[in-house]
Amino acid sequence: MSRGYIDQQLEEILIEVERRRRRRTFFRRLAAPFLRAPLLLLRLPRIARRPSSPGQLMLVSLGLLVAAVILRRLFAALGEPLLWIGVVLFFTAFATFFIKPDTNIHLRRWRGRIVDTRPTPWWETLYRWLYGR
Repeated sequence: MSRGYIDQQLEEILIEVERRRRRRTFFRRLAAPFLRAPLLLLRLPRIARRPSSPGQLMLVSLGLLVAAVILRRLFAALGEPLLWIGVVLFFTAFATFFIKPDTNIHLRRWRGRIVDTRPTPWWETLYRWLYGR
């Protein structure tokens, strides 16, 4: 095979790849608003996300308790479960307020990586699971 033939083939391949890339980016730009709109609707508002502290969980539980008292007068079947969920969340927030994980520990390192030499207590695991920390 001659050098000119290989150069010609490479040039054709590069032109084809560039043409496909331009077409793909054009259609992506054209379809982007339609693809992004459903995703924006699916995002939860800030209040509906996982609470990041016991105080936020306590506020949610108090809101559920107030809603349960109001709904209990109107619909007894709907107010009762909300009341119990609010009570359980309130006591969970109260208990986890006192078990904040220990962040002021001296971290041992070996070759730049943290070496954890102590087992994590169950209450710290619960706290990190509840509040995502």
